[in-house]
Amino acid sequence: MDNKLKDKLTHALQHSKDFLYGLPVFYDDYKGGRQERIYNWLREEGKKKWGENFDFKSRPYDEVTSQLLENPGIEKLVEDIIIPRVRELYTPALIDELRIHWSNGSKPNEVFLKRYDLTKGHAYPFLIVNEYGYNERVASWNTEWAIVWFEFIEEWIKEKGALNK
Repeated sequence: MDNKLKDKLTHALQHSKDFLYGLPVFYDDYKGGRQERIYNWLREEGKKKWGENFDFKSRPYDEVTSQLLENPGIEKLVEDIIIPRVRELYTPALIDELRIHWSNGSKPNEVFLKRYDLTKGHAYPFLIVNEYGYNERVASWNTEWAIVWFEFIEEWIKEKGALNK
């Protein structure tokens, strides 16, 4: 990863409204202890990827983000945590269709949401879905994340061939 891309991704992560772009959120996070559960998940994933000595101090999200940018760094976060989490949450077919909509400047419709069983929580962080009566519909793209994924990370994946890992 070149320094220009590292700087862009670092800046985007530091200014994201959601910790790690909202990717470590679990769909049953409506109960208490959310931050602790996210940190436990991140520690577990980090130890698997970077060894048993990986750790960080439990602090507010912005402070943990700073710690993660120091160790393991943005490239390892993207390669070992962010990309695998996206792959865990979204099928390649779904990502392909999202990319088509993104490239065309369109929002997916209700049919798309139903086809992929994307409820309000499951569509995030790519899409912001609102409920209207009994239907859910896409209110907007979460452009903060969509730009990072489609414009930066996927380009890097293509260059590096990281999709084949």
